[in-house]
Amino acid sequence: MPAPALNPFDAFRLTSAAATATTPSKVPHRLTSAAATAATPSKRRKIAPAAARKECATNAAAADEAPRQPAGLPEMLPAHPLRLVIVGHNPSERAWMDGHYYANPSNHMWKILEETNLAPKNLISGAQDDYKMPALCGVGFTDVGTGVPGTQSSKFSDADLRRWTLDAESGFYARLRRHVSLAGGTPPRVLAFAGKRQYTVLFSKKKQVDVGPQSHASLPPDWPLDESTSVWVMPSTSGASALTREQRYGPWHELASHVLAIDWEQRAL
Repeated sequence: MPAPALNPFDAFRLTSAAATATTPSKVPHRLTSAAATAATPSKRRKIAPAAARKECATNAAAADEAPRQPAGLPEMLPAHPLRLVIVGHNPSERAWMDGHYYANPSNHMWKILEETNLAPKNLISGAQDDYKMPALCGVGFTDVGTGVPGTQSSKFSDADLRRWTLDAESGFYARLRRHVSLAGGTPPRVLAFAGKRQYTVLFSKKKQVDVGPQSHASLPPDWPLDESTSVWVMPSTSGASALTREQRYGPWHELASHVLAIDWEQRAL
């Protein structure tokens, strides 16, 4: 009595030699027991090739649509001195999801850092290398609103930013003091606010400030760092800020000239 025809899935799984077999006697002896078993009828659900392809595509699409868990964005203030700390407003949704500072492609930060040589191209390849910056370039990152993701900064009130700053345990000032302590009491040589708003809200009354270095006497009340740290207010690097290239990049070039002149010892990763 002739053997029953192979179902499509079983035929696909057999070697080309086995796939051409029509009787049990013609199944090559070198097939594995699993393949030989596949040549006999089974109680498994038979699926036509077209239906199988559709089922696989559906499963793949469901996997792709599964929500990706955010990586989060811890600050990068290591236990050693830095020559520059860049202070942002709060992490964008993209940065929070990817786990890298200024990860949104529309943000100019990494273009600026490369162009000014604060992040030399031979050492740093963009946002994915942000963790290398403290050791290789002496540049750290934090946000006034560390741990609070949100792309539209206007959704956060001035009161929110002041609360993020003054919280005794996790506030911006407390984190700066903690970094100095971990760095053996040595504060960063330069601290640059990447945008005016996160600086001006530190005052009880918001005031107009110019881009560039700020005098120590003009700093906010209870400022946690001593005069050895120069404070700069910089243009925002966000692509949403309506600035010309010169307005955005020019002050960062000036800052870089100051920072790169500071003696600093590169560290191993």
